[in-house]
Amino acid sequence: MKKIKSILKFILKLFLILVSFIAIWILAALLLPKIKINQNFSACHDDCVTMYLRSNGMHTDIVFPVINNEKDWRAAFPIAAFEGVDSTFNYIAIGWGDKGFYLETPTWADLKVSTALKAMVGVSGTAMHITYLKNAPVEGEYGRQLKISKEQYYLLLNYIDDAFKKDDNGNVLLIKHPDYDINDNYYEAKGSYSVFRTCNVWTSQCLKSAGIQNGYWTPSAASVMQNLP
Repeated sequence: MKKIKSILKFILKLFLILVSFIAIWILAALLLPKIKINQNFSACHDDCVTMYLRSNGMHTDIVFPVINNEKDWRAAFPIAAFEGVDSTFNYIAIGWGDKGFYLETPTWADLKVSTALKAMVGVSGTAMHITYLKNAPVEGEYGRQLKISKEQYYLLLNYIDDAFKKDDNGNVLLIKHPDYDINDNYYEAKGSYSVFRTCNVWTSQCLKSAGIQNGYWTPSAASVMQNLP
């Protein structure tokens, strides 16, 4: 009987710890995005680079023109490596996330408990998701346009470039995987995904590295989009 009581007490303690953790996480997710970083950001008005943010409600991507005076993204991501991409695709979307979630979950119905648990505790690898787009994101709840300086653009490029794992020749590492669409590919990435460093936290950190306004900690897509300048 004593052994059973001890086991029940242990289970109860674990339950209370889990509930407390979830409550603290939710509270932090509500409050910390309200603390804005780089509040002095102002849109560029002369000799600018146009960039975009897009969201599907759960995940955020940074979007750039495929070609501008500063960079041609086709050098790192040749369109020949993308089944359905041609010269009519004018934009490229870049996102970071959990490798297992990216590769094993084409829809929410395919989500496995093991994949979710690994993503939460940060024990699985990460990947970069590259998607070619024909059109820029539509301005609104799920899309935003920003005008930034060339200096800020180069800072974004450096942060993004550093997120990729590369071979000895400095080339990005394509993940062989049956893509969900004909215009996207996955590449090996650095870092670990967790409930503290989500795909949206990565997006926000990327923006803040270039002096662009965003929230202090932004685990959700909405918290990234709502804190854009």
